[in-house]
Amino acid sequence: VPVAGANGSIEVTRNASHVSAFVPRQGESEVDYEHRTVLFRLVLKKDWEAATNRSSERPDEASTWIVTKGFNGNLRFLPIHKACVLQPPASAVEALVGAHPDGASSKDQDGWLPLHCACFYGASEAVVSALLVAHPKAAQNKDDEGRLPLHYSCLKTAPADVVTALLRSFPKAAMSKDDEGRLPIHHACSKGAGGDVVEALLRASPRGAQSKDDQGRLPLHHACRKGASERVIATLLRVYPRGAQAKDDQDKLPLHYACQAGADEGVVQSLLAAYPDGVDVKNGFGYTPLAEARAMGDNPKMVGVVRVLEGFKAEQNKVRERQNAMGGGGAAPGEAETGAARSGGGGVISQQQAADLERQVSQLTKKVEALEVVLAGVGTMGAEMKKALNDSESTTDFQVAVGNFADQLASLGGGSRGAGGANEQSSSSSKSPSSSSSVKPGE
Repeated sequence: VPVAGANGSIEVTRNASHVSAFVPRQGESEVDYEHRTVLFRLVLKKDWEAATNRSSERPDEASTWIVTKGFNGNLRFLPIHKACVLQPPASAVEALVGAHPDGASSKDQDGWLPLHCACFYGASEAVVSALLVAHPKAAQNKDDEGRLPLHYSCLKTAPADVVTALLRSFPKAAMSKDDEGRLPIHHACSKGAGGDVVEALLRASPRGAQSKDDQGRLPLHHACRKGASERVIATLLRVYPRGAQAKDDQDKLPLHYACQAGADEGVVQSLLAAYPDGVDVKNGFGYTPLAEARAMGDNPKMVGVVRVLEGFKAEQNKVRERQNAMGGGGAAPGEAETGAARSGGGGVISQQQAADLERQVSQLTKKVEALEVVLAGVGTMGAEMKKALNDSESTTDFQVAVGNFADQLASLGGGSRGAGGANEQSSSSSKSPSSSSSVKPGE
């Protein structure tokens, strides 16, 4: 929306679809732009020392709204709103808040607090912290587009200290979607945020890596589309490895976007390692990642990427040929690591890993079968013992029934551990016909 410039002109700095209703607080006043206050003029000039002094001398001017006409109605803002647009020093913001404490919680026509203004226009961490001290719940306030101050910080590639300050004030902001279905991390990745910012957002909410926006895109899609660094891609894949398999509304994988954006070879290798089959996946336009990379033409950065994709695809084809030759049942137990592993991918296990896994599965199967036998035997013996107890007419009969049951349990336990075992010998030797008629308590 248009706001008044320093020379009295109207400058278009942000767009709003509508204008919020304005309700002035008690003790506040308003003037039109032609009659703007001295304090407001000093703020426009960025004369911060004079503005600080004026705030102390005339606190009433800090609570005076400036009104001007915009495309969608009247625009209103306090001196503190305008100051936060102009990257002020923290001392000037503190002076304005001191003169009019309610200013920190006052919204302009778009539902913006001074904190929204500061985050959108790249204010320092000191300014953001000063505003949060003045109005601790400011980080929780959404504007008319459903955006928190954190959304704007991420949109404007704020440094990690600003993002961290906002998250510290309101950690749940990391999982708050705006009207476009985007989390702050979507905006951060779409604007090429650094690894420290992405990591801070994921620490606040790891689930953010799994969240899709209204276009079906994960933060990983946005990061690849923007040509993010290997560090950012590795962080997103570590938190949500399956993100490499996710398609957006255009059926594009993150790998498609990485190839379109001229990503580094390391990024492409990381995506292939996370999802080897992605090399052959076609997007909604019928293009594979390799086709997207080749379409980049003479871009010298893509030469290495094309080479990586071609080499990976060739190795994948060799693996499939060997699998087909063996009946299509997957890789043979003795097969060496595939091209995915040799190219740094992983994805397919080695001969030794396959043998170890097969042995473990076999051992587990035998244990399950033995346990089934034991449970069946226990059930049968329980029924027999119940019948014997019902038929017993004396204490001796009861002892005999319990003794027989103990003998059966000992024999069954030894059999489940395997013939010749030490446990079996110990168990069988501890029971004899003579001892079965004198069962000890707890035996």
